[in-house]
Amino acid sequence: MDEQDLHKQLTWEAPVIHHDKNAPIPEKIGPYAIESLLIQGGMSLIYLGVHPTTQEKVIVKVVRPKYLQNNEMVSRLLKEAKILRMASHPGIVKLYDLGRWEDGIYIAMEYVQGVPLRQLIGKGTFTHKRALELVLQIGETLSYLHSLGIVHRDLKPENILVLGSGDIKLIDFGISQFLGQKGEMLQAGTPSYMSPEQKEHPEAISFRSDIYSLGLIAYELYLGKLSHGVVYPALLPKGLRKIIEKALQVQPEERYRKMGEFLADLSFFITHFEEALPEKEEFYDVQELQEIRALLTPKEPLSWAEVEMSIAYQKGNSPHLPYLDFFHFFDNRFAILLAESQESSLVPSLPMITFRGMVRALMADVKTLDPTKLIESLNQILLQDPSHKPVHFSLLYLQPDQDRLRFISCGAGSLVEVQHDGREPNLFDNPAPPLGSTPSISIMTGEENWPIGSTLLFSLSHLDLAHLPSDILLAPEVLATMVIEQQPELQKKNERTMPLVVVRRI
Repeated sequence: MDEQDLHKQLTWEAPVIHHDKNAPIPEKIGPYAIESLLIQGGMSLIYLGVHPTTQEKVIVKVVRPKYLQNNEMVSRLLKEAKILRMASHPGIVKLYDLGRWEDGIYIAMEYVQGVPLRQLIGKGTFTHKRALELVLQIGETLSYLHSLGIVHRDLKPENILVLGSGDIKLIDFGISQFLGQKGEMLQAGTPSYMSPEQKEHPEAISFRSDIYSLGLIAYELYLGKLSHGVVYPALLPKGLRKIIEKALQVQPEERYRKMGEFLADLSFFITHFEEALPEKEEFYDVQELQEIRALLTPKEPLSWAEVEMSIAYQKGNSPHLPYLDFFHFFDNRFAILLAESQESSLVPSLPMITFRGMVRALMADVKTLDPTKLIESLNQILLQDPSHKPVHFSLLYLQPDQDRLRFISCGAGSLVEVQHDGREPNLFDNPAPPLGSTPSISIMTGEENWPIGSTLLFSLSHLDLAHLPSDILLAPEVLATMVIEQQPELQKKNERTMPLVVVRRI
């Protein structure tokens, strides 16, 4: 989508949260005639209204009915009105009115034609230079807020509107804070964009907290992909990497002191953009990229007492690598994950690097895995992320305490089980749709027996039983290499780098 097409997008077009078919649409709120409900937020409702005198469209925001008796929610709306009344800046929506109506209080604000930045990241809308110029606009607006002593505290792409003119507007100041003000300092905000101190010590926030959030948005805008809170600075050119790394320091005192300092360094990089970009082979730090690729395609599996395991790869020419990962859970169960995306990207393997971050975030506090819940969560994240294409995903979940295994394939992947007693191999190859391709994922395969001595061959590619080695009891590392060499499916797709995992229960 070209920048000149932005004006064709709907105003305040944003994901609906906590959809409620019974949400009220009153005829009037205060003096404003209501035309439609635009957004159902978690705590508020946002309507499109009409000014009684000028007949111009306005935005009217109220607290959701179930929170009308919640003093905290009401105070947030009042605080937002106070901040908007103080602010007079082209990058901030204007406040028209604060008043009471039969269901509480409302605020009426400027209606602007714009698209939430989240919907534009990953659609090829911005060049690198334009992306960084947007960051400068956002930062300049935040710098103005900081001059008033205000910390936004919830800076994220959803709260930044991009207008048809290319300018930006900041919205949603409900949890903003006056620096040094005592009282409510809740751990509110969006975790993926929160600074570390805002997550752990909300009372310790400062202007540097907004700098952290903007640094993360700059990273996403430049790479053209949402990060979901997982950042790999090695994916950025060296000159920009230093700037983003400083903005994203864990310790606030190691970040930029003021927004102006961050913007000055960014402006210098933009001004000298062509000179700042080295030759292609020097664009990225080769060693750091090798470390990133090692995260996606490990050479050795984890060591698990109940199994012998090995990995082999069909080495291909494509720089777009698959993702392989291992997890050991509290109840002594295991999971092996394989994923692949055909999405093209400026930075090789970026789609899978981001997907790995999603998986790791969901797995962070999991003690007992629910495979179906994991897949449903990943599917919803991908569907809500405009920068992501569907992902082929397979999961092998091992439960030795119950002599059971579970294999789930979404879009691609197969599992072959071979018994030590010479019985015919079992092929499990019944994929559901790829993740991120449909709102509802139907899981077709269930639990299977997993006896001692069973050997499993797990891959994203189809495995041909006719080309299995005759001696299936070879050591896993030898067997893995032989299977790779003898599988036609793996051989003919030599442009890809495909892993094969061999697991034998002992």
